[in-house]
Amino acid sequence: MQANEYISPVSPEQDEYTEWETVPRLVATRNRLHRRLCYHFMSPIDKWNIKKRFPWKMLLQAIKIIFVTLQVVLFGNTYTEKLEINDNMVSYDLLTTIHKTFLLNWDPTRESKSIPPLMPYAVYTIDDIYSHIDNAVINYANITKLSAASFGYQVKKENPFQSSSSEPLRMSIITSCYERYTNVTLNPSFGSYYIDANIIKNCFSIDNIYPPGSDLWRTFSFYQYLQKNHPEQIDLSSLILLSIKFPLRVIVLNTLSMMNLPQCFDLDAEIHFNNKPHTGSIIVNMILKKNPIECKGNLKVDKHHVQLNEFVILLNFSVLIICFCSLLLCLRTLVKNFSLQKKTQKFFISAYKIKLKLNSLLHFIDGWILMILMNDLLLIAGTTINLLRKLNVIGSHHINFIHPAQVDNLCSAFLGVGLLLVWFGILRYLTFFDQYNILIITIKHSLLRVLRFTSCVMVLYGGFCFSGWIVLGPYHFKFYTLSRTSECLFALLNGDDVFATFTYLDTSSTFVWWFSRIYLYTYILLFIYIVLSLFIAILMDSYETIKQYYLEKNNRNIKIDFSWCDDQLSRFLLAKFYNDDEHDDYEDDENDTINYQAINDRNRYDCNLISSSCSFVSGFCFYIYRFLRRIFAVICFRTNRIDDDDDDADDDENNQLSYNEQIRHIN
Repeated sequence: MQANEYISPVSPEQDEYTEWETVPRLVATRNRLHRRLCYHFMSPIDKWNIKKRFPWKMLLQAIKIIFVTLQVVLFGNTYTEKLEINDNMVSYDLLTTIHKTFLLNWDPTRESKSIPPLMPYAVYTIDDIYSHIDNAVINYANITKLSAASFGYQVKKENPFQSSSSEPLRMSIITSCYERYTNVTLNPSFGSYYIDANIIKNCFSIDNIYPPGSDLWRTFSFYQYLQKNHPEQIDLSSLILLSIKFPLRVIVLNTLSMMNLPQCFDLDAEIHFNNKPHTGSIIVNMILKKNPIECKGNLKVDKHHVQLNEFVILLNFSVLIICFCSLLLCLRTLVKNFSLQKKTQKFFISAYKIKLKLNSLLHFIDGWILMILMNDLLLIAGTTINLLRKLNVIGSHHINFIHPAQVDNLCSAFLGVGLLLVWFGILRYLTFFDQYNILIITIKHSLLRVLRFTSCVMVLYGGFCFSGWIVLGPYHFKFYTLSRTSECLFALLNGDDVFATFTYLDTSSTFVWWFSRIYLYTYILLFIYIVLSLFIAILMDSYETIKQYYLEKNNRNIKIDFSWCDDQLSRFLLAKFYNDDEHDDYEDDENDTINYQAINDRNRYDCNLISSSCSFVSGFCFYIYRFLRRIFAVICFRTNRIDDDDDDADDDENNQLSYNEQIRHIN
């Protein structure tokens, strides 16, 4: 007779003890599966104590932490140095240099952000507009002699050394664009006007009337140039926007190392005169657009830089190999977990005529393994990009389909997030020790209640955001936009800059002044003294519960707790079966060499507690699933109550269930 002919659903009316005992192969299958599942959910330390098998995967993860950390430290030093000398120079320092060069009477204090922010840089008279443009054009024509930076003009690539040839170097064309209303007639004395609101957009160029660097440029007048070539542009009453574009080229030397070569950029410096409100205050903005171009040249470096570059390349290859090995081991573990899941599902269908539910199947999805898999993929991607940069295949000195700055940002993002997940994975090994595991379990145990409480808090927070934005936005710079309002309120949670938030309010409206006081006092009292205190109370309640549990269960030998103890799989694992090892046929199964008595010699655990053997990530995903399920139930007006994950554990008397009662409980 085949084994599956013995496997039948267990009926409560039958004497299960007699039926199961008369089917030795079924009993052996049950016991063997029970042992394999118990061994599967053990920590590496417990597995080491039982089988004395060295945890090679844990050793590989420890080596990976060391190598990846060293790799990211070296990358960070190089990348930070590069940012200080390259990208930040082009984006910030070069912009500051161009501000000082092209804008008349530019104040360096405007380069720093302040609270409250400074008034915008503006001109107020017609003469100021023309004098600013004259100053910018004159300095542009003489920039190769004025600036300490290596500025030049944009020339065609087919003749890169034009300055050294017999043909004189010509200055790049200056372009001026404007937006104006079609027709504007204003009579402020009588309060009358006529405006044709159709907008005209046009551009014209300023010819190279003198050679670059010539002193004759100091006699240049933009007003006279308009009178002679474009007289229709002199009237400023209809002007909306005037822009002047100056094409430049610059070479940034960087640190002159093999990992940080010089870079070349085409720069378009644009000065915008914004007259849209027509209030007499014309706001002046400087916009710098950069475009990397290929540099042609040779660089000789010392031996130290070459050796450092070779070491970094070797380290990156080592990290790549380690991450590939870790990735393969994680995939192997996931395949084994899936295989064990299928065997367990098949046994439950055959023996109990039930299918494992989602919360039982999630036991086989180890979130820690998924997190290691994710950080391996991120580190492989980041290391590959970093290697291509080190081998000069891609990078800031090559023009590819991806902007060089984006390549660097992408590499740093992959390596940074990957290292974050690697260090976060250290928590997995800390959970093997009770004193550290208490803290992790506290977070997991209180997670669902925190999510519920957070959903209520977010409703209140959203109401405060919209209310503050609508009422206080026109009177307070911290509430100008909805995002800025949210940032301000979030900062107030920590008590940051509370006095400044009260002080910087425009007090021209008495109603707004009183509203701001009531609004801010209510928000601070509600969120700081009530909401945050409740958050702490939720965590402390879970901590005290779990701490007391550990004090009572300090005599455990094998630590096998389960996240969701109200499911079929957990009941099956927590059930105590008869020791029928002598009848089992498990010679072909390596896991069956485990001492069954060692596994079964433990107290029943509190089912409401979440264990270290189950993944924090899996638990988090399941809690999110249950939380969304509850929200969906409320939306759909479901009246049936979804079982709460925080139900009390089974009574102590149920711990002594007979064998037959335990089997019925599984069903």
